[in-house]
Amino acid sequence: MNPAAFISETSAMIDGALYFSESEHPFTVSDWGAVAPGERNDKIAAMLQADPGSLKQVDPAGFFERLGRSSDPGDEVLVQNAAKLNKLFTYLQEQLSDITVTRAEGSSRIPIVITGYLPGQSCIAIQTTAIET
Repeated sequence: MNPAAFISETSAMIDGALYFSESEHPFTVSDWGAVAPGERNDKIAAMLQADPGSLKQVDPAGFFERLGRSSDPGDEVLVQNAAKLNKLFTYLQEQLSDITVTRAEGSSRIPIVITGYLPGQSCIAIQTTAIET
């Protein structure tokens, strides 16, 4: 799949999906082009203007498993959001290789960047933000 088609499909998939923490934040997706896996953290740190030492890797399966659970099965908004995020993770696993989830910690506003590679080595990034006080 080419990057433009992936961005289009992923954007439609995450439309309306939110990352719930102490606040709600949307997800955005972008194509970073040719970023070598060994340079990915440098790109994330530069983009976020963060100290590379503040970057923390999170297990992607655990990250999405937590997001894909609805804390209140009676809340239809949360149930639908969890279903969207479960679908997103399945799609990412099918389309991307070397998926990572990186948090830039050090303040109460924590940027989260999910990255992976399309065949041909185009790096795709999906971003959101957690608020943790």
